[in-house]
Amino acid sequence: MRTPGVRTMQLAFWTASIIVLDFFRAASGELHGLPDLVVPSLVWIGVGHGISSVLIRVGMWLRVDERRLPVITACAIVGVVAATLATTAALLAISVLLGAVLQPGDAIGLAVIVAIVFTVWSAAALSVAQTRRAHHAERRLLVAESVAAKARLRMLRHQLNPHFLFNALNSLAATIDEDRDRAQRLVLDLSSLLRDVLADDIDDGTLGDELDRIERYVRIERARFEDRLQLRASVADQLRTTSCLPWLLQPLIENAIKHGASGARAEVELAVTLEDGRVQIRISNPISKASVAGAGVGLANVRERLVVRYGSAHRLEHRQRPDGWMDVELSWPYESTP
Repeated sequence: MRTPGVRTMQLAFWTASIIVLDFFRAASGELHGLPDLVVPSLVWIGVGHGISSVLIRVGMWLRVDERRLPVITACAIVGVVAATLATTAALLAISVLLGAVLQPGDAIGLAVIVAIVFTVWSAAALSVAQTRRAHHAERRLLVAESVAAKARLRMLRHQLNPHFLFNALNSLAATIDEDRDRAQRLVLDLSSLLRDVLADDIDDGTLGDELDRIERYVRIERARFEDRLQLRASVADQLRTTSCLPWLLQPLIENAIKHGASGARAEVELAVTLEDGRVQIRISNPISKASVAGAGVGLANVRERLVVRYGSAHRLEHRQRPDGWMDVELSWPYESTP
């Protein structure tokens, strides 16, 4: 919702002030007909609006709202005194031109009323200025935090990729002499993955995109494991459009393949479900006793990326099952992309 402009608030204030003053004039019996109501009201609004607008411009030029409280108070007092004198003089002059007969005490009474109104106006104007300043500062802080978070996500994502690239190149080198057609397909897969690495989108993506990356990665890894690598995935089709940080699951799959390569097979299970408005993901693999100590390696960056993106709304846990398998479970709020 847009906040009212300065001119609108000015007009509203001076209109409200003359309504209050006219109420007291009517209560004291000073109003005698419509002309006695309309003309002074229009003069009051015009003069008050004009002089207060000048004060606002002077205050902006002096940057009063950015100074310390004693300076702000002193400037407000000087402004109220100057505005009172100028407004009182202008209203008296216009009254004389309109044929009004002034009494000796009219100037003092009018000056007191004008001073009170400008005091209220100054307090309101400074309050609005401080509120807007705080609002702008908050917006700048949010923008700065967003930029910092994106930079942090970018750094974390690139920390995940060198190990994968090293393994992929080794697999490709082992395949070139054996099957050139397959090697060519692997080069295309690797090229596609590297293009994703260099993409600017670091916090926007879908689960479907991430699953496609995993599929290309597994094809590259099969050059090393052949048919010994088994990835069993269970993913509901409607979840492919949900939001997912790019390169979030791939390092977990890589870690699972590394630790799941026990004996003659490398087994990995991937299950993605939707429960209570949250995306639930479980990655499972067998793990040997020798690799238990390193089973959590690679989770730290994934956890930090989830913290930066979702805060406390994320979950990431890993545990070893009695049957010798390791489960890594993570979840975040379901968000369907357009």
